[in-house]
Amino acid sequence: MPRTDQSVHLTPEERDYLAKLGPLTVAPDPDWIPYEHVDEQSRFTGIAADLLDLLAKRLGIEFTYVLPKDWDEAVAWSRTGQVLLLPFLNQTPAREEWLVFTEPLFIDPNVFITREEHPFIYDATELTGKTIAFPRGTSMEERIRREFPNLQVLNVATENEVFQAISHRQADMTLRSLTIAAYTIRKEGLFNLKIAGQAPDRYVNRLRIGVLQRESRLRDILNKGIATITPREREDIVNNHVNITVVKPIDYGFILRIAGGLAALIALSFYWTWRLRKINAALAESERSKSVLLANLPGMAYRCRYEPQWTMEFVSEGCLPLTGYPTEDLLHNRLLAYRDVIAPEDRERIWQTCEQALSSGQSFELEY
Repeated sequence: MPRTDQSVHLTPEERDYLAKLGPLTVAPDPDWIPYEHVDEQSRFTGIAADLLDLLAKRLGIEFTYVLPKDWDEAVAWSRTGQVLLLPFLNQTPAREEWLVFTEPLFIDPNVFITREEHPFIYDATELTGKTIAFPRGTSMEERIRREFPNLQVLNVATENEVFQAISHRQADMTLRSLTIAAYTIRKEGLFNLKIAGQAPDRYVNRLRIGVLQRESRLRDILNKGIATITPREREDIVNNHVNITVVKPIDYGFILRIAGGLAALIALSFYWTWRLRKINAALAESERSKSVLLANLPGMAYRCRYEPQWTMEFVSEGCLPLTGYPTEDLLHNRLLAYRDVIAPEDRERIWQTCEQALSSGQSFELEY
């Protein structure tokens, strides 16, 4: 089981901020098994629920789940500010109109699911006269409509109905996450379905927490907790939900005929695990190289928000000799804002120069 004893260090200001917010309201998708589900006792369960529970323990916060009748209602509540968080969704331009997003809480590849007689899908742009099914209102539907106009989209109400529509020939395919595909095919015994190809990398699900724009500081705090969740903890949580038993009678002859499809599913799962580990190793090496570079870089490197306080989101150790303050004092205005270390007579000039450069799309240099 996941460890929960890795408490996250929060500054006094962050704790005061959370105390003022109180319990954080969340509207989950009630029918997105095994990611999210509201059971008959009105309890929020699933992979997302377990990850949020881990996050709550690490950060010392409390989530209050406000249960909608469906995903459309959850999104409507978020748009109108009735809830602070949507817990498990892809970041899209449409959703950025009212939300800011955390780092990914869970990463899962998307795969094409078809009936067993369908050929392997190498390039979906070459398909003609095909119907692809989606639950109503998903981010994947948005992208498929935009990037694959050659496919006809069929909307259904639930995740399970997507797979039933393919099995019963109402649709030719769907594009869903590997985790959901593995769970649904096994649980429902839909052994006439198979994985017919993996979507390009740009279609990988990077499932994040969506936070109302007015509470962007909450996003930064949640990111601290997300950074402590290990790949092993995520793996244990997924296995707790996806390793299920099919209780209906089994036609073993039929299973043998589609064993190749299940073998491909398992192989793809192992491949993704290996690839994810390789990516994480590369990221770790990149971070190490960046640290070495910044430690030897003359001057100060930083990233700040475009706002009058110039709130620092990252700053290198070179800030100490230049400003007289260490990194931890400047990050997120912990002790003082970067604006406070700029001479008062320079502040307006710097702001005006930045505004002009951003509006014209040009680079600039300033000495102050």
